[in-house]
Amino acid sequence: KRETGDKRVVCYYTNWSAYRPETVRFTRKNIDPHLCTHLLYAFGKPDVDTNSIVSVDVYQDYAKGGYREFNELKEKNPKLKTMISVGGWNEGSTRFSQIVSNSTSRAEFVNNSIAFVRSEHFDGIDLVWQYPTFREGSSPADKQNYADLIKVIILLNIQHRKKFKNLDH
Repeated sequence: KRETGDKRVVCYYTNWSAYRPETVRFTRKNIDPHLCTHLLYAFGKPDVDTNSIVSVDVYQDYAKGGYREFNELKEKNPKLKTMISVGGWNEGSTRFSQIVSNSTSRAEFVNNSIAFVRSEHFDGIDLVWQYPTFREGSSPADKQNYADLIKVIILLNIQHRKKFKNLDH
């Protein structure tokens, strides 16, 4: 567990940085794993067909080894926590709104997110649903449905705490 007063330094890595011109290109190999306590990989997206997290860029994330190389940074700094950021400004609200619209899809999304985190060796997820209820594709019910999603995440966190040694961080 973290000591009181310990600070978190949370840093984002954007997978599209690898497409920049060579002089300003930034890949996983450029990341110093000792600068941050938590590294967030931007972005995954919610998939309404499977109620799960899917890659936004299969080529960068899988073919080029993005997820693997990113999470291998923990070998250089065992205290480092890595997370997948899901959503982002470009994602909008439509898919999130559909996923949180009922208890079944919320529970499936949380369980499938846990499976994704485990299979890709992340330590957690960062939900980046910007402005629920205020963006195109939103519903007025999103406010309560999003809160209900967070409740499911908290309950599963408590239930799975023993399975996930890193959840307290």
